[in-house]
Amino acid sequence: MLDTEPFTNSAGFDEVSVDDRTIRVANSVGIAEINLVLEVVDDPDAVIAYE
Repeated sequence: MLDTEPFTNSAGFDEVSVDDRTIRVANSVGIAEINLVLEVVDDPDAVIAYE
């Protein structure tokens, strides 16, 4: 997948940013905010894979 930001953004996260092979997502849940930093990895069996 060449353009991961629109794909990830369509998942409904409040914030999405992509920098090369790093995806950062955030979601507000009540008074808390959850932030994840994901690294894209190569997996020939997946359209997009991250850890």
